Amino acid sequence: MKKVLNIFIICAIASSVAFGQFSKGTTAIDGEFAILKPSEGDALTMLSLQYGQFFTDNILVGGQISYAGQGDDSFTDFGFFGDYFFNDSMYVGVGVMIPDEGDSETILNFGMLSPFRESTNVYLNPGIKYYMDSEVIAAGVSLVLLF
Repeated sequence: MKKVLNIFIICAIASSVAFGQFSKGTTAIDGEFAILKPSEGDALTMLSLQYGQFFTDNILVGGQISYAGQGDDSFTDFGFFGDYFFNDSMYVGVGVMIPDEGDSETILNFGMLSPFRESTNVYLNPGIKYYMDSEVIAAGVSLVLLF
């Protein structure tokens, strides 16, 4: 945990010298599909959709819905998040996932938007998420549309 937090802080400080490049009012739609295979048990399949809007040039606020299936069980989670963009690609964020059953989960994330080919509004979004309550680190890539 301490190593992840140190890396997170170093990246945040190193990238904080730049300013956000997205304008207020820009809308973001993010979709992610993941298959996770634990060392024991059934694989977990997850589909997540996010919708957010920039309220300032570097702060994105939004909501999320996720569906996950594992074996015969399925779960639906709703959540809220806020991301702070240091420049036109790097960001840090915090979110809260609220499951249909059980306790909520706080999430810290760090990511970087990378333009997809020659498009001006489609981005690949590689990132790292740290689930604070369950102490799980997840890395993934999603596709983001900005308009």
